[in-house]
Amino acid sequence: NDFTFLVKLFAGCAVASYAIKYGELALDFPFVENNVWLGVSFVMVPSALNAFKWYKRSQDPTFEGWF
Repeated sequence: NDFTFLVKLFAGCAVASYAIKYGELALDFPFVENNVWLGVSFVMVPSALNAFKWYKRSQDPTFEGWF
């Protein structure tokens, strides 16, 4: 259903933007200098999850994702 997708998309964006805006104040890692692996993980983990989702979708055409 398109309406359900739009509600999930809006809710996900709202939660993610809130977590990004206020979450960095609760954690120390945004202020840690010279931590290359942390930066690489912020790029590689979502990319790996996306690649795995497309792999699962290629194996099972009915797979729509996790949410």
